[in-house]
Amino acid sequence: MTSVGTTSIVGRDNDLEAIGAHLASTRLVSIVGPGGVGKTTVAGRLFQAVHGPTAWIDLATVPSTGDDASNAVLRALGAPSMEAWALIVADDHPLVVVDNCEHVLDVARHTVTGLLAAHSTVRVLTTSRAELGLADEIRYRLAPLSTSSPDGGPSAAARLFVQANRARGASWPEVPANLSATEDIVRRLDGLPLAIELAAARSSSLAPAEFATMLGPMLDVLHDDLQPVDHQRSLRAVIEASFVRLDPIAQRFLISLSPLATTFDLDLAAAIGNLDRLTALDAVDVLVRESLLVAEHDQDGTTRFRLLEPVREYAYERSVDAGVDGEVVDRFVDALTGIADEIVAAAISTRTLSVGSDAARQGAHIVAALENAVDRDDTPDRAFRLILPLYVPSSTPRELVTSIGKRIIRRWPSGATPGRAEAYAVIAHCAVNIGDDDLGADLSEQVLSDPAATPLGRLIAARALGSIAGFNDDYPGAAASFHRAIEESTRLGGLFERDLRATVLGFDVDGLNSVDELGELAAEAAHDGDDIGLSWILVALINIYVHHGMLVEAERCVDRAEHVSERSSLVFSRSSVARSRAITESVRGSWATASPAWGHCITSLINLGDAVGVGACIRTAAAAAEFCGESDIADALWRARPVGRGNSLLPRPFIEHEHAVQARCGASLHVSLTEAVERASELLSRQPADQPVGSTEVLRFAPAIDIDLSRRQLRRNNAVEHVEPQVFDVLAYLATNAGRMVSREELMDEVWGTRFVTAAAVSSRIRSARAATGDDGKRQAVIRTVHGRGYEFVAEPVGD
Repeated sequence: MTSVGTTSIVGRDNDLEAIGAHLASTRLVSIVGPGGVGKTTVAGRLFQAVHGPTAWIDLATVPSTGDDASNAVLRALGAPSMEAWALIVADDHPLVVVDNCEHVLDVARHTVTGLLAAHSTVRVLTTSRAELGLADEIRYRLAPLSTSSPDGGPSAAARLFVQANRARGASWPEVPANLSATEDIVRRLDGLPLAIELAAARSSSLAPAEFATMLGPMLDVLHDDLQPVDHQRSLRAVIEASFVRLDPIAQRFLISLSPLATTFDLDLAAAIGNLDRLTALDAVDVLVRESLLVAEHDQDGTTRFRLLEPVREYAYERSVDAGVDGEVVDRFVDALTGIADEIVAAAISTRTLSVGSDAARQGAHIVAALENAVDRDDTPDRAFRLILPLYVPSSTPRELVTSIGKRIIRRWPSGATPGRAEAYAVIAHCAVNIGDDDLGADLSEQVLSDPAATPLGRLIAARALGSIAGFNDDYPGAAASFHRAIEESTRLGGLFERDLRATVLGFDVDGLNSVDELGELAAEAAHDGDDIGLSWILVALINIYVHHGMLVEAERCVDRAEHVSERSSLVFSRSSVARSRAITESVRGSWATASPAWGHCITSLINLGDAVGVGACIRTAAAAAEFCGESDIADALWRARPVGRGNSLLPRPFIEHEHAVQARCGASLHVSLTEAVERASELLSRQPADQPVGSTEVLRFAPAIDIDLSRRQLRRNNAVEHVEPQVFDVLAYLATNAGRMVSREELMDEVWGTRFVTAAAVSSRIRSARAATGDDGKRQAVIRTVHGRGYEFVAEPVGD
């Protein structure tokens, strides 16, 4: 029997538990995954845990046919035949591992079929990059190690790198620079264990911060001549072994996918591969079965695919070797230009911003295609078309779009090229959102004075000028520009008209005249399924209600907006709603209640990757602290604010308070985003000055959960968990009534009071409360669902 290694295993507890459960209920389980993902290591750990007869059959060096293959199998079993082996272990429940099946699938199938037929209770565990395709085979796809950590500690992939590095005698200090570089390295390696092990072998004499600068062409850097298995001595050899088994169509298809650095759908793969959809599906299926492509299933029922970064780099190398790299990139840019045209056409056709979800899904690819077009094209046609869909709200950072836009302007500074005015308008819009008013105004005026500009270009340019006026508190000027945008919208059949009207109505906060019209717009948006527009309309309503002190109505709108934004993956919607929740808490005048909401808002924006939103949030939090009478905290938050305006208008009650803070503190300091977040988070976790020391009432539960009622603070493992105010209210009420079932109706009455709330909103807060306490809907160790009735806080109380 081949010796099974005892390599320490990291980050695989869930995988071991799941595969073990499959083995307990079925006879054949296959661990499938890309080369180097750790299939043999996981199988080895399960193998070592078995009490009873076992056999390990390694097919790595077995020929594909003939007596040599059969003899190798029987040698591993230690018997002259499978029937003889079955007699030896007749009364037992043996486990046989058949390792490295991918290159001899016929031998593997014959071996597994024979084992299952020879012994009625044998369990067979196989490892392979490709599926065996046998009846009753449970396929467990082993994913790379996680490169993120929900608790803020090192990721599983980073822990493996450190462990492997230390095993080779590395002694670098675990200072922030090295820990951050370690996370960067494992993200670059896509959490692939073999790649991490090879990186550790190559970097044991360097600190991670130094090695990260050398990682570059990873297929050249990552090799280890001391590896005991030949085909695992380099990352290139691992991928090569899978690539050579592909047929020519699948090989060409894989090479064509090399420009795709993030997830993609089947339609994009087909367009880039120059294949019809059915042929592309066949090719995708081959790559998934060979574990060269990862299939990821989204919550909305769609499937997206991803190339692991080492595989993508290998595919790019093959395109260069074949002399088709330029052709591959051109086909990629062409495909994304077509998709950009479709998104813009859909926006004009539907006349709403709902197509932003399409721009969000393809945003990273559109940006990559745009950068290639700017670098490679002689004419600006593709660049002008590619930048247009980046106008709609998406996860693409406005700073990035503005930066690329400046490159477009420098690359093609003049000429009567179709699409120039529209591209300039989009650049202006993005520039305004990051605070570059001079560039935004200059480009917008050029567009509005250009006789060749289309209504679409003039609409976007007028909106950019309106935003500049609004950010500078010139509401009449803002309304005038937005009315001009509405006129252009009419020429386009009503493009974005609902959102533009909502913006104008949102400026009119002094009276309540606009509330009814905004309500009608909200009903239209809901009917049309326009979640982006609905979120924006609700934010406008919240601003008006806050201005008039109508907090019940404002919070009702926030509840609804949160429910709507949960259906959206767009940063724009979710970040605006998060700020609205914190604002409504602030206008009550209690900083003790408001500060956790701002802390949660910042955490949410970081998780969403909304860097501009973080700046806006800290700015608004400073005004809110001043509003609540916490001038010292307001000043400290203002000084922690990173440079840049942020992309949201302040609610009217906060404007004079922001002006007061600004008059005391002056302009923003040059604070990095990381430093700003650290300072702001510390400030927002402080107890207000008027909070008497020693007056806190803390409910303590195992494991290490503290619910501080007077500070309105949740701590887990002595670290503050930022939770939304309503989530804290739900937690606090359930914890105060620990050990007693609280009906859903009681929870609604006590937490929401007279405000209308849906069952879905309650369920959402329960999910968030569980996540914040380390619980989940399956385990229910903290909050138990009493089906059809309510909830019970079941965590064990801890005495002082």
